[in-house]
Amino acid sequence: MRNFICILILAELLTFNLQAHAWGRRGHSLICQSAAYLASQDQKTSEEPFFLKAHSFDLGYYCNVPDIIWKRPATYKKESFNHFMDLELFDKQIGPAVMKDQPSPFKLERVEFDEKFKDLPEKYGRAWWRIRELDAKLGELTKKLKNTELTSDQRKELQAEWLVVAGATGHYIGDLAMPLHVSENYDGQLTGQKGIHHHFEETVVDELFLQKRFGLQEAVYKKALGQWSSYKKKAKGKDLLDLVKELSRDSQKSIEPLLKIDKKNDRKNLEKSSSKYRDMIVDRLAKGVLLQAYFYQSHLGWDFEEKKFYNFIEAPAFIETPKGPETKKK
Repeated sequence: MRNFICILILAELLTFNLQAHAWGRRGHSLICQSAAYLASQDQKTSEEPFFLKAHSFDLGYYCNVPDIIWKRPATYKKESFNHFMDLELFDKQIGPAVMKDQPSPFKLERVEFDEKFKDLPEKYGRAWWRIRELDAKLGELTKKLKNTELTSDQRKELQAEWLVVAGATGHYIGDLAMPLHVSENYDGQLTGQKGIHHHFEETVVDELFLQKRFGLQEAVYKKALGQWSSYKKKAKGKDLLDLVKELSRDSQKSIEPLLKIDKKNDRKNLEKSSSKYRDMIVDRLAKGVLLQAYFYQSHLGWDFEEKKFYNFIEAPAFIETPKGPETKKK
């Protein structure tokens, strides 16, 4: 029965399609899997449990859950706004509202923000909140896993849930590494370039993934590995919101160059056009890997029980979001 369920899930992974899958399945999985290996670089001895690396497949699978499972009809309206931030719209509304003696509005809880900034409805995006909310949830699981009195079964159940939340969080981090997920011009519809979203994030990534003996994944990992040491130094002492905002703003810088490439490109000549995007895609995916690896490491410090750990959650239950004014109306 278990094998049958896995076959069904994998079949859906190949066929289920919804709009705005940043990076598509390959890109998201690549980010979470590569981050698992990158975060394991700092483990000193072979005696330490390299569970991130050992369960990198699981993390890559869970990294796609928010698109493939949580965007199904039953939870689509609750989930869809968690995948992006239309930064231009936030900048227009938030700029004048921020006073020097007030904390950043983005540090408010989701419900508080929704009530205070009704001119910034959830349809403008809530990715920054989703990541913080899942970070808090993972923090609770990490705390429980540090309890040395857990039974073997209790630990394994918590470990499985930890992997789900850690992987799912990587999805939203990956979303923000994709330039068109931080812009109101998310599909080139404002510049006469409709269809660029899917073409850039999935069609081109799939094309590059298979070139040069699967060279895309190697290129992304090498780039992230080369920046890992300096990234950790710069990130140290910053909270997750700051790191998420930095990633988003960095992605924002690539919007115009991306659209410029598209205007000069023939999308139909995929082999030729994909090469024009390669450097940008490698850079953006690597930036997602760096933050995700740092995120993994922030929730370590507990003993992983590997012996007979076969727990795998094929279809994780939707993780609810706090219910603000708009959500209650739906």
